[in-house]
Amino acid sequence: TNPTTILNLERTANLLQKAIDKKIPISIFGDYDCDGITATAILLKTLQSLGATPAHRLPKRLSEGYGLNPKSIDEFTKGILITIDNGISAHEAIQKAKDLGFIVVIIDHHIAGDALPAADIIVDPHISPDDNGFADYCGAGLALKLAEIMVEDKDLLEELTTLAMLGTIADVVPLVKDNRRIVHEGLKLVNKKPNLCIGLGQLLSCKELKIINEKD
Repeated sequence: TNPTTILNLERTANLLQKAIDKKIPISIFGDYDCDGITATAILLKTLQSLGATPAHRLPKRLSEGYGLNPKSIDEFTKGILITIDNGISAHEAIQKAKDLGFIVVIIDHHIAGDALPAADIIVDPHISPDDNGFADYCGAGLALKLAEIMVEDKDLLEELTTLAMLGTIADVVPLVKDNRRIVHEGLKLVNKKPNLCIGLGQLLSCKELKIINEKD
């Protein structure tokens, strides 16, 4: 799927590139599950490859729970705040960020409530599925599609694809269309270049497993 068919994703890429060029601080708030961690890693590696030095933060599962919380806003330097794999239900926290002068971007795949948060840009294909090329990405899948717009380095895109593959499988999103492609390509890459995903590559080496048939 062409990443520019995902509503507001190209707009997000343009905003982030301008922020990098102008050295505006960028902060990332992710999630503590596999999808959230891999999505955060993809976004972080993408921005770092373009010269940014973003702050990043995952919530503490036991003491904070899921999603962006108002207290965490105080930890970031005013600039651009991106939520990845969360944010679509964080009305109070996002309103606080806006009141403090942040530009807020939500990249999420969860179902929105009756009202949307007061973010500057929202990327969530489930808000308007008919206006998006494909709506069933997980957070890591959306992060990868953003990287496909912003990154030209083939080796880096391969590394990010293996991360998106892990997030896509772990979040149990439908393995159809572009999700299936992400998983298929990611698994082939891990078989051919185990160092792209070191932990999984070592597991396969120890167990002498082959996790994909190239004809599948």
